[in-house]
Parts: sequence; structure tokens; C-alpha cells
Amino acid sequence: MNSTRRFGFRWLILAGSILAAVPALGDGQSPQLPAVDGVVGFGESAGQAWFAAWIACPESHALGGVLWYNNDGLGVYPTVLVGTGYADGPGGVQEMFVVEEDVSGLSSAWSPLTFSEPIAASQGGLYVVFALPEGAGFSGLGEGGGPGFGYSPGTASVAGWMSRDGESWIRLHGSADFALVPVLVPYEEGMAVKSLGVEEPSDLVPPAKPFLAVGPNPFNPKTDIRLGVPRDSHVRIDIYDLRGRRVIRLLDGPMKAGQHNVPWKGVDGDGRGVASGVYFAHMTIGGEVLTRKMALVR
Repeated sequence: MNSTRRFGFRWLILAGSILAAVPALGDGQSPQLPAVDGVVGFGESAGQAWFAAWIACPESHALGGVLWYNNDGLGVYPTVLVGTGYADGPGGVQEMFVVEEDVSGLSSAWSPLTFSEPIAASQGGLYVVFALPEGAGFSGLGEGGGPGFGYSPGTASVAGWMSRDGESWIRLHGSADFALVPVLVPYEEGMAVKSLGVEEPSDLVPPAKPFLAVGPNPFNPKTDIRLGVPRDSHVRIDIYDLRGRRVIRLLDGPMKAGQHNVPWKGVDGDGRGVASGVYFAHMTIGGEVLTRKMALVR
């Protein structure tokens, strides 16, 4: 095993490439995994840091999760974010949105992460960003060695980036890519679509029929209620608890045809936070009522 340093990073090179088998994910087909040449991480332990990977995502599919080669199974990534970013890098993490929290993987092994809901992209791909545990440095291979990502020869087309401040990014060495494989699922109407770090505007082609979707789910502290309106209509969105009592009316008025996003921050009509539990989003449109169950976990 050899060790080299570059741009303040620590690279640990494995004695031989690793190609591991993992259970099938997504649509049931096992993805092809690249060889793993070594592991890279931040050698210094102070402050926060981020890993980012650009993943191509065709219009016909959405990103349902990823497989990544994780170094230390004892570490926990506090958040995993997704955003469109820019051609020259991921951009600021504040422009992205959290898809998962408290994510852990295996030690020196391919590790699966399935998103609570798939995310589609309108610009050809997405950045998936792992926030590293604050104050945790990378010191060695395997369990106890600290947070690190596997890297592969630069043929996997998963461009890797690393950042100390969540704003300025350094591209992984040009001869290497992150050992990360996307899990793609067929795109379905109602899935979230990201463009330049925000939801797609409502003037997209209207859906053929009304739809209602909620995500993330479970959620804390907020979730997004996405609705599809086939034609200009009067739309009402209500939140009910398990006893059938209305908690809050989020929307009651005319809405243009298209896809829309209505956030709910887990509060009642008086702005008070509600308790953890199961709630129901009701969408009423043209005499039709759609309902989706969601869970608030504080």
C-alpha cells in the first residue's frame, strides 16, 4: 500500500484493484461496478468537508440512489444532498436540497444508498454531495480509518469533486473518478425534477391527469407537496391528522395548468409545530380528491 498527498487530500492506494458484487437495486438489475484503485479523503480533521459526484441522468430515468465504495463503516455522513450545479462544478451546497440524513456505509466495501424518493434532472445530470462528519479526518484504510471514498481509473464518467467550504471545489485528479455507480429508475409523472438547484417551473407541459406526490417522506422539518394540474383549475390542499381533523389549509384558489410545489413545514393553521406522527395531504381539484400519507419524525 502506498500513500501520497495532493491538494491537502490523503490518497491511499490499494495493493490491487477490487471488484465486488452487491445485491440488485432499483429495477432489479445489478449495476456493473468499476474496479477500485484506492481511497481518497481529507488528511486534516478540522472543520467540515464535502465529497461531490456528477452523475449523468437521461430524461427517461430518475436517480433512485447510488452505490459507493465507502472506507469506514463507523462514520456517519450527516447529510446527502442533490443539486444540478454548474458546468464547472457543483456550486454552493446551500443551493442543493437534502435527500437523506445520517447515512452510513460498510467498511472497505460497496455500500448502497436508496433515496426516499427518486430525483429526475432536466439538464442531463445531477450532483450527489456527501457532507463529511465534522472534525473527522482520513488516516487509513478500513474501519476506524475515517471518512473516505474509493476512486477508480478515469473511465467511469463519475467526475469527483472535494470541498472544504461547500463553495469552492477541487476536481479529483483527472486520471481518477469516484467509485460511485448510479441506481436509475424509470421516470414517472409526479417525480421531483431538479433544474439549477430549484424545482422546475410550473409552466412545464401540463400532466395528462391530476397527480399528488409528497417528498421527502418521512420528513423533518419540512416536506414538499407536488401537484400536477392538467388545466387551469381551482385547487385546494389540506393537511389532516390520523383522527381526520384538519391541521392546516395550505392552498385554496385558482392555479395554472402545470406542475407546482407547495411546502409544508409541519405547522398548524396558527403556525405552531405539530407532533410527530402520520398525516395526510388532500388535494381537491374539479370534484376529484387525491390523498397521500406522510410521516413527520421530529
